Parts: sequence; structure tokens; C-alpha cells
Amino acid sequence: MDRKAYAESKKGCTVVVLIPFRSDTKYIHDFVLSKASEIRLIKGRLKYNDGDGSAPFPSSIIIFRPNEHKTKWVSVDKEGEELGAIIKTKPEITFNTNRIYPNGKKAPDGIEIRFGSVRPTENVRNLLKEHGYRFSEKQKIWYAVNTTKSKGLADKLGEEEVEADDTQYEKKHFWVRVKGINEYNKLSNYTEFSVKGEPPRFFYNKGLLQKVFPSIQSLIYSEGLYFKKFYNKVVGEEDEHSEGENEEETMKHQN
Repeated sequence: MDRKAYAESKKGCTVVVLIPFRSDTKYIHDFVLSKASEIRLIKGRLKYNDGDGSAPFPSSIIIFRPNEHKTKWVSVDKEGEELGAIIKTKPEITFNTNRIYPNGKKAPDGIEIRFGSVRPTENVRNLLKEHGYRFSEKQKIWYAVNTTKSKGLADKLGEEEVEADDTQYEKKHFWVRVKGINEYNKLSNYTEFSVKGEPPRFFYNKGLLQKVFPSIQSLIYSEGLYFKKFYNKVVGEEDEHSEGENEEETMKHQN
């Protein structure tokens, strides 16, 4: 069926087929992945003719368009609404030469990379981190000091498109108790902390926390230190962390 659909698309037709998507099969790898214009992966298992049971296999919608055989991946729900897709995009890159420390002294030149409303894929995010970039939740940018290594990546990203996920996310967080000094040491210096109390006290990085509480070990031993853990929730999906969090591990605050 897929070969006929592809052949018809070459005659000028847009052809849409619904098929089982078994990623271990030869035809998926040898034909669909190289010829399809768009692959829509359906979340969940389909039901047919209002039957009681679901299909015993995952399903997908494969689209063949005339003269368009660069595959786009899309995630859809059972009604066909798009949940997001892996797309190619070129980020916006800014070289910041006017950075100033709070004391007025000039800071090292920096590089800022923006992806707009999309999120770089995990491979791209790891590449950014390997080249010294960090992500700012507040400004929604990747940034680094301008070094030979970070500039080399910025120059490369400025010349080619990279993969990004255009799924719409909400940035959420919850508070997790720090259970040991080793866990604390592994957290970034820019982690946000809360110290249990009435009212709780908040600190925006390790430096501010350690000025007020020099003995972090004692604070951890008293089970009073928490850190803010971020996660991405897909817009429209149920929030896994909204209910039923373990009270011993998580302290909820009204921010």
C-alpha cells in the first residue's frame, strides 16, 4: 500500500494512509522513513467501529505529497489534533559586549541563543551544555561566556538549521527535600532553595543560602532544606505532579 501511495504522489496526488507503525519492521525503515512527507504518530491505541477493545498495535498516519519527501514527524491525539513535531529551525544568536557586574565593573562578553517558542531537542541541548551554555528560565535563553569553544558552536548554529520540538509546554515546578550532602553538591550553583519554617525562606542560589546557613549539613540533617525542581508539562495534558506528591519528599509553596 505504501509503495502505491508513494507512486501516486509522484503523479501529483497527496495520499494519506493509516497503517500500524511497527518500528521493528523492514518496510518502515527501508521505505516509509525515506519516502514519506509526514509521519503522524497517534498517541494511544485506536478503537474501530466503537468496538470494546483497542487495536493490538500502535498506529500512524503517513502522508505522501508531490515532490516533498523530506520527512516531518508529528505527534497527534486520537482526534488528529497535533501535539507537536520535530522541526528544523535556525536560532537567533546575539553577541553581548555590554555585560556589567552589579558593582559596575565590566563582565566578560557573552553569547545568547534564542529558539523562540520551540524547544531544542535533547541532542541539541546536550551539545549546548558541552560548549558551556546554560539555560535561563527567566529570560528563556541559552547563554555562555564568549570563549573559543562557545563561539565556535554559535558560529556553527548560525550557519545551519537544528532540530527543535514545537510541542507547547508549560514550565512547572515542585519542591523536593535535599536528602544528603552528596545530592546537594551535585545541584547547580544557580539552584533555587527553600528552608522550611513559618514562613519558609527562599534563596535564589547556593551563595545566598550559604551566607545565611553556613552549615548546610546541619540544615539537611534537620530535613528542612528543599530545592526547586522544574519540569515541562505538555499543554492540555494532566499534570502528573499536581496531586499526590509524597509529603516527605515535596513541600508545596504558594509563590
